[in-house]
Amino acid sequence: MRKNRVAQYRERCAKFSHPYYVFWIAWGLLRAGARDSAIEARPASFRDGAVLLLLNPKAYVIIALMFTQFLSVSDTNRTLLVLGITTLFTLNNLVAFTLWTMMGARLGRLFARAGSARALNTAFGVTLGAVALWMLLA
Repeated sequence: MRKNRVAQYRERCAKFSHPYYVFWIAWGLLRAGARDSAIEARPASFRDGAVLLLLNPKAYVIIALMFTQFLSVSDTNRTLLVLGITTLFTLNNLVAFTLWTMMGARLGRLFARAGSARALNTAFGVTLGAVALWMLLA
């Protein structure tokens, strides 16, 4: 019985603390202006990208879920199915990351201006605030 009360207390704490943290991030975005153009950012290296990809838990979850979904098929040639899924997933990521990289520099220049950066931060802040409100009311 005691364990159940502790779990309920933790759940209640999480229900109210997590939305307030998201509100705090939203408030920071709403108060943010343009980036400081006097500070020069160090370009990301190949090693930085590799470490980011290796530490990205979403990729592992997506692949695990994909295999659990499709490998239950009563197909006798599972190796071919695994290779096909992996190849398709890799090609999809190649196209998505290539497009994101090509557009990233253009988007960076666009949102470097004070007015555009302020509008982007406001949009993100309002959206994140709405998510926090949804979390609180759910």
